[in-house]
Amino acid sequence: EPDCILNYYDRYDRRRFKKNMVVAIETFLTTNSTLVNTAPDKWTLTGNKGGYCVQHEHTIIVTSDKPINLTAMNGIK
Repeated sequence: EPDCILNYYDRYDRRRFKKNMVVAIETFLTTNSTLVNTAPDKWTLTGNKGGYCVQHEHTIIVTSDKPINLTAMNGIK
């Protein structure tokens, strides 16, 4: 399985989500910055121009019907 799926269109990338795949959709939100840096502790995120930076993730199961959002089952929105 792919360890990384790009978040932009690449006409040469023919990979597709398949039934029963579990996918983590990770978003990074920043104020004032356009890039995120990871600190040496491999956990802390900082923006290249300062401000705040947060990561949010949803874990989803791909099905033949509609996706199942496992994160929502934990009461996290």
